[in-house]
Amino acid sequence: MRIRPGWILVLAASACSGGVSGSALRFETTRLDLGTMFQYDEKIFSLPFAIEGDAPVRIFVLDTSCGCTDVRLVVNGEVLLHAEKQSHATPPGQDTGTEEDEEGLTASAGDREIVLKPGTRGEVLGTYRPDRRLNHQVVGVTITGDMLNSPARAEIRAFLKPVFVVEKDAASFGTVLRDTVDDGRAVREFPVQAARAFSVKLWKNVPEGVAVELVEGSAVPVGDGPEMVQTVRVRLLPGLPIAQLRQFAITGDTSLGAPLGFVVSWRVVGPVTYAPDHLVQFLNKSNAREHDCVVKVRPSLEGVTLPEPKAELLGGVAEVLRSEISSLAASPEGRQGWLIKVILPQGTAAGAYQGTLRISYPDGSGITPWEMVVNARVQEPR
Repeated sequence: MRIRPGWILVLAASACSGGVSGSALRFETTRLDLGTMFQYDEKIFSLPFAIEGDAPVRIFVLDTSCGCTDVRLVVNGEVLLHAEKQSHATPPGQDTGTEEDEEGLTASAGDREIVLKPGTRGEVLGTYRPDRRLNHQVVGVTITGDMLNSPARAEIRAFLKPVFVVEKDAASFGTVLRDTVDDGRAVREFPVQAARAFSVKLWKNVPEGVAVELVEGSAVPVGDGPEMVQTVRVRLLPGLPIAQLRQFAITGDTSLGAPLGFVVSWRVVGPVTYAPDHLVQFLNKSNAREHDCVVKVRPSLEGVTLPEPKAELLGGVAEVLRSEISSLAASPEGRQGWLIKVILPQGTAAGAYQGTLRISYPDGSGITPWEMVVNARVQEPR
C-alpha cells in the first residue's frame, strides 16, 4: 500500500499527541445564568461535569474568555488546575511515575499530569467579578484535553446593573447670579439610586468654592430589595467669583467599593450677562472687505434697565479695530440691553493683533467693568 505524504503528517501528529481518548467530558449545564448582579459585586458559581465513556481523560488547559472570572478545576474537593495554567502532559510511552488513587485522578511527583478515570465527577468552581461591566455579559469556560469533545465548553451569563445611578446634569447649576451665591441660596440636591445603603469616605476633585455632602437620614428603600435612594447636596459657597462656565467631575470613595461620580457645573454672573462672554475673535479674515463681531449685553434679571456702557479697545487691537454701541431689542424674557459691535475695517494691514475689549458703566451704577480677550488675524486676499 502506498502511503501519501499528507498521511505521514497526520500519523506523526497523532503519535505525538497520544491520540484521542474514547471518553468525553460533559458539563451538567452548558449555560449557567447568574441572574442580575451589580458592578463590583462577585458571585461564586459551579459547573459540575462528569467523564462519560470507558477510557481515562487527560486534561491540559482550563481557560476563560474574560479575566473577570477566576476558575479552577476541582475533583473531590481538591483543586487540580487553575485557569490559564497548563497541566503536565507526559508523552506516550514514557513512565509517568504516578500513583493512581481511588478517587479517579492521577497525580505525578512534581508537575501534575491530570488524568480523570471514567465516571469521575468534578466541577469548575469559579468567582465572577464584573467590575465596571454593564448590561448582558457572557463569559466562556473551556476545558481542553484528549477527550472526544475537546474543548468542552460552557458559558456564564449575567445581567449587570450600575452600583450608582445619577441623572445626567443632576448637579448642574446653569447660570447663577452672584447675589444668589453670596446669599447661600445656590444649592442643588439630587437623588442617587444605589445597590445598597452607602456612605462616602472621601470626596475627590472638589474645587475651591464648592461643598459636597451626603445628606444624613435621606435613605429611602426601592421596592423590597436592598436598593436604596440617598440624597447628595452640592453648594456653591459665598465669594465664588464671576466667571465663565466651570465644570468639574467629582468622585466619592464609597463604602460599597465602587466610585460615585457626577459632574458639577456652574456659571456665576453679576447683574449683567455677555454673549459671548470671554472672547472676540477674527480668524484668518481677508482685508478685502469689512468684518464685524457683536457682543450682546443684557441685564441678568427681568425688568432691570442697564445704563449705556462704554466700550474700549486696549492693546494692539486698538490700532486697527473700532467699536460701536446701539440699543438691543428686548429678549423674550423682557430684558432690554445693548449691542456692542467690534469692527475690522477693510484694508487693515495683514498680521496678527491682540488686545482687550473693556466694557464699563457710568460712575454710581454699581456695575463692575467686564473685560474680554480680542484676537484678530488678517491676511491678504488669495
